[in-house]
Amino acid sequence: MDILGEIVNVDEYVEKLELQKNDIGFYKCPFCDYTNADAKVVRKHVKSKHLEEIEKELKKLESQKSKNNGKKQTGQKKQGKGKKQPKRVRETCVSTQERKDYVLFFCHNHKVRLHLANGEVLEGKCCCKDPYTVLVDVGKGDVVIVNKAYIVKYVPLDLEKL
Repeated sequence: MDILGEIVNVDEYVEKLELQKNDIGFYKCPFCDYTNADAKVVRKHVKSKHLEEIEKELKKLESQKSKNNGKKQTGQKKQGKGKKQPKRVRETCVSTQERKDYVLFFCHNHKVRLHLANGEVLEGKCCCKDPYTVLVDVGKGDVVIVNKAYIVKYVPLDLEKL
């Protein structure tokens, strides 16, 4: 039987117990000839019928651990953390999106010429309260909503107010 890890009590021992399957696919008790199709049923059987044998196995495992712990382990090197990773350098420059937002903030309620990605040019009064879109009042009550990512160039038309 191969038991993995540290085992504290009988329940953990039974849970980590490796059950073997026979030819038909039924699980077999490692201590007797009991078989069942369900592994949980076999584990319950082992816990109820073979409790004394499990306790003997646990005592053997504990004695082996105590013998191994008593010996000093030599030849093992301390493992350091290795090289430290370099610190990430933060970008000090302002991104293009932040520049666009900054310019549009000052262009709010001013006449602006916008050059769009498809080549169109819009002129009108700019209103940019939304972080993603710009409202351009083209005139005669027509309002065009433009996504900020679609704008290539801003040209303020009334420079004396800025």
